[in-house]
Amino acid sequence: MWLLIGLGMLGGLVLYWYTTPQSVPSWVRGWLPSLPEYTGPLYRWRDEQGRERITDKPPRGRPYETVTYRADANVLPPEGK
Repeated sequence: MWLLIGLGMLGGLVLYWYTTPQSVPSWVRGWLPSLPEYTGPLYRWRDEQGRERITDKPPRGRPYETVTYRADANVLPPEGK
């Protein structure tokens, strides 16, 4: 009975890490199958003219928002912008 409880808890932990890969410890990432690759953070902010900018380095002296995305996600803006 204890074996089933232990396997259930281990399975739940693996399922949690599989569905939230950004919270997976680095030493576990290599063991999980088909884990999507996440990129480093991007930074969304507005310049002096109020235009939205997204860069790989945070701006100095400006408020910004940290953005993460999957490596296989489309990050291009929609046409016409």
